[in-house]
Parts: sequence; C-alpha cells; structure tokens
Amino acid sequence: MQNLIKLAVWAAPAFVLALILILGRLDKQNAEFDVDAARFDREFSMQQIDFTKKNEFWQEEKTEADKRLKIAREKLDQASGKVAQQLDILEQNLNKMDEKGDEK
Repeated sequence: MQNLIKLAVWAAPAFVLALILILGRLDKQNAEFDVDAARFDREFSMQQIDFTKKNEFWQEEKTEADKRLKIAREKLDQASGKVAQQLDILEQNLNKMDEKGDEK
C-alpha cells in the first residue's frame, strides 16, 4: 500500500503537467479554428462584393470579417505563446527532476 501511495505521489506531477499541456494545445487549436473561420468569412464576403458592388451588406460583412480575423490572429498568437511558455516550464521542471535524480 505504501508503494502505491509513493507511485501516486510521483505520478501526480506528470499528470498535472500533461493536463496543462493538453489544455494549452486545445486553446491553440481553438484559436486556429477562429482564424480559419474569420479568413473564410473574409474571402466569402470579398467574393460577394465582386458580384454585388452596390450591396452594402457584403461590404459590411467584409469589414466585420476583417475585424474577427484580426482578433482571432491575436488569440492565436496568445495561445501559441502560452503553449511555448508551458513547454519551457515543463522542460525546466524535467531538467530539475533529472538533476535531483542524478544527485541521489
């Protein structure tokens, strides 16, 4: 029973780190989806403007799509930064664990 508790104590940090990485990657994937959706909306609106130059609706849609694309790209940059930062922290922690293991 004591060995099982020791195993759980040693495995818990790995599970927490894995969870952090997974959540960060999901955040990044969501931001990439937003960028793709905004890009599609922008391109579709631009095609519609070509077909109907006098229709203000598609011009407004293009403007809104441009705004959403800008916001989505900012979110993607933030999510990418978070993932990179989490990977750096994980790597540092693993290096510290290796150093402590080598000391014993």
